[in-house]
Amino acid sequence: MALVAVQDTRISILRGIGGLREPSRFAPWAFGILRRRCIDRIRSAQNRRSYEATVELEQSLPAVADERVAIDQAFAALSPDQRLAAQLHFVEGLTLAEIAAVQDVPLGTAKTRLFHARQKLKAALEGDDT
Repeated sequence: MALVAVQDTRISILRGIGGLREPSRFAPWAFGILRRRCIDRIRSAQNRRSYEATVELEQSLPAVADERVAIDQAFAALSPDQRLAAQLHFVEGLTLAEIAAVQDVPLGTAKTRLFHARQKLKAALEGDDT
């Protein structure tokens, strides 16, 4: 990267030497060109890394989207009572006692619904359609 910046600087100096009015200012003028070429190279490298990271992220997004679709389909396959119990537990973070209260069922019924929902979700997400 540094060698390319130096070569670009040499070319710029050769192209612009005719416009230099004070020969005694050659060194600061040349170093200014070199500094700008190095900054340009650094920015270019940063942009390239940023672009590569964006491309890598975009390539990983379809996998996340596919997982989301699979989860949505697995939830949709549950019975309404099991779906609500699973939603309340996994998404909302409610305890079994709170789920039982929300669904207005005994604690044992809430446990059973969540147990069966968990089994069906696991089977669906592992690709086992049991």
